[in-house]
Amino acid sequence: MRRGNLEEAIRAYQTARELNPDVLANNRFIGLELGGRVDPAVYYEFGLVFARLGQLDLCLLYLKRAISAGFDDYEKLISEPEFQKFKDEKVYQEFVRLHGVVE
Repeated sequence: MRRGNLEEAIRAYQTARELNPDVLANNRFIGLELGGRVDPAVYYEFGLVFARLGQLDLCLLYLKRAISAGFDDYEKLISEPEFQKFKDEKVYQEFVRLHGVVE
């Protein structure tokens, strides 16, 4: 994902999920944590993958983790077309309100 190949990342995730449906449901994903901390951009990218897959709950889970880990580029978050498709969903609206993301 860091190389910008989101389509490949989605295919890899789908394969991993076929093998283990809970593969990304927690922080115990190989390579996610480096040096005791997680790069907020990694969580953001996972949120983007889940948005592409239409999985709002997991998308928001990883966006929350990104913010908790220090992600603060709210302009990027609100302008991302993949997230905008959820803007009419109440749970997305609540996420935006709770995290102080201004649209």
